Amino acid sequence: MKIEDQIRHFLRLAEDPGASASEREVAAVRAEKLMAKYRIESLPDVDSPREDVQLIRVNIEGTNGSMRPAQVLGLATLAEALSCVAVERSFPRASLVMIAGAAGDLALLTELFNSALVQCKVSLKEALHGRHFRSQSERFHFRRSYTLGFFHGVANRVREAMKNEVLGTSKELVVVGRASRAERHIAELFPKTREGRTRMKFYRDEVSQGEWDGYRSGVGDPSRQGVGGDRAAIGR
Repeated sequence: MKIEDQIRHFLRLAEDPGASASEREVAAVRAEKLMAKYRIESLPDVDSPREDVQLIRVNIEGTNGSMRPAQVLGLATLAEALSCVAVERSFPRASLVMIAGAAGDLALLTELFNSALVQCKVSLKEALHGRHFRSQSERFHFRRSYTLGFFHGVANRVREAMKNEVLGTSKELVVVGRASRAERHIAELFPKTREGRTRMKFYRDEVSQGEWDGYRSGVGDPSRQGVGGDRAAIGR
């Protein structure tokens, strides 16, 4: 077996959910040692087989004047943090978000998004308590910006956790490989998809404060912001 093939074998084992934690760790170390020994910095086709990439669909209800846009952006932000790629089809009363990624990443994304929805609603209710707004419009924009900030906070916490976990060159290649597979899968399924720009705009200081408050709550204390607990229905 060629050295490159040995490295690919160990890298695939390092991300195999069917292997034990010790087996994955040993495989990652062996791959990294081989790469260092033979001065191999990258493997163009390090990806696992394409059939490992899956597609899930998430329906988020609500109009453009609801919390839906912030929740869609929040879901896409979490997807990116977990090496997944999301595209959206917008309808008058709902958004269909299609997400490509490795099975394990998609499972974690689903749990994390559902948990974050519940936590965000609870935190937002506390943030609104005792706060006065000049109009209902200002209150609505605060709620929307808080939601968006909350999801950005959670996503950044996920990125920090990924950085702590991915320390070696071999593990970094595994993560990059998962992301590139997801991007190619989306490009193949939706070749005409283009990147859109959000129409959400924040004008007032109070609204900006809402985004910052939400972000701080989303970053939060890891012991209070876990991904466990009951699942929540995805909705408004």
